[in-house]
Formats: sequence, structure tokens, C-alpha cells
Amino acid sequence: MRRRLSSEVAELARKYNLPYRIEEDVDIDKICSKILHDKKHIGDEIILPIIEDIGVFRIVKIRIDEYLSKVRKIISLKFLK
Repeated sequence: MRRRLSSEVAELARKYNLPYRIEEDVDIDKICSKILHDKKHIGDEIILPIIEDIGVFRIVKIRIDEYLSKVRKIISLKFLK
């Protein structure tokens, strides 16, 4: 049975222009400008839905600085391959 993203989660993801998968290519500048535009601070938390499998997802509450550092590590690893 496929689970769907709740409208609240989808709305949050759209509001902060976040990818649904942390492994996706991410435009860090775009996320940063979105965070700044919404008056978010680097220590604030954002809600991020992460797809683990088709129709299966978990909701992660993560601090903005932690999220950006993970994204940077993932992007760095992609360039190393």
C-alpha cells in the first residue's frame, strides 16, 4: 500500500523548497536564499520529508546548519566518484 505525503508536509517542503530525498542534487544557494527570505536562522529547525522507498517516507526535523553540512558532504562525495 502506497503512503502519500500529507498535504502539510508537502506544503512545508514546497515552502522551503526542499528536495524530498536528501541524496538528490541540491541547489544549496537556492535553499540558503529561501531560508534567508523566510527569516530563518542557521540554528532553526526545518522539517524534511525523506523518501526511503517507493511510497515510504519518514519526516525528519533537522537544524538548518546540520542539513546544509550533510548536503555538502553528499555533493563532495559525488564529485569524488
